[in-house]
Amino acid sequence: MYYRLIVTKSYCVKTVLVSVKVMIFLVCPGLPLDTVLEVFGEFFFAYCYQHGYDKMLKTLGEDFETFIQNLDSLHALLALSYKSLVPPSFR
Repeated sequence: MYYRLIVTKSYCVKTVLVSVKVMIFLVCPGLPLDTVLEVFGEFFFAYCYQHGYDKMLKTLGEDFETFIQNLDSLHALLALSYKSLVPPSFR
């Protein structure tokens, strides 16, 4: 049985912060949290661009708020191809 995870803003922030803190502790102790988050963001967008996902991501919105609001639509589309996908909801 699959359960759909409803993701709130505070849940996302807490999850990211805990993950980053663990990574800092294990991989690069002493590195500031802001630095790690910035480097991850740069890596993620470079990865998306290099693999052609930038065109698809640009269709989700011109600003960050619109982009986040449209992620559920992207996940619904991906679920058509990936039958076992149980994406989070950002609404």
